Amino acid sequence: MSPIITEIMHVHVNDAFTAQPELYKELRNGARKGGLVHQHYGLGIEDPKQLYWILHFDQGFLPKDFTWPAEYGDFPQKIGAISTAEPVSYFMPLDEFPSSITAAPATLTLKSDVDLEKYKQTQNTVLASLRAAPGNHGACFSVTETDPSRAYVFVGWDAIGDQHKWMEKESALLRGLYEHLQGSEIVHVKFTAHA
Repeated sequence: MSPIITEIMHVHVNDAFTAQPELYKELRNGARKGGLVHQHYGLGIEDPKQLYWILHFDQGFLPKDFTWPAEYGDFPQKIGAISTAEPVSYFMPLDEFPSSITAAPATLTLKSDVDLEKYKQTQNTVLASLRAAPGNHGACFSVTETDPSRAYVFVGWDAIGDQHKWMEKESALLRGLYEHLQGSEIVHVKFTAHA
């Protein structure tokens, strides 16, 4: 099976997002009508004005083939009604994306001279440890197609404390991963699946 392209859209929301929830619901419904059936979304716990919208291109077409349904209006205008700036999207090929892992995405910035195969090998070792950790619901990662220095890691946790315990226990393993990174950012998001 070939990888499924998954888009993660970063949207900095304005007050209309919470005051008029039907605006964002209409955007999700428009994406679904256009064929993006599987979606997850949530606000950052550390930054509740940062929306993360995950869209899975798993219905037999690629992002370049997606057409926004005309009956849902102008997408840039609609997203502009709930945001303070133009959203930023990253596309990544993923072999799997179980819904149970949408709890703690991390953005990793790889070194410009990173050996991608060595990074992936190290990251897979880290994922194996994550998947075996108490309170973990699974993990996956991908390097984005549009920016090969950006990787996303998705990890599902029962609680942030479980993540911290794992990080303390696996500090040596993480040091090996950090050798490949220019920087990293971890955000905690309680995602909701769009029904």
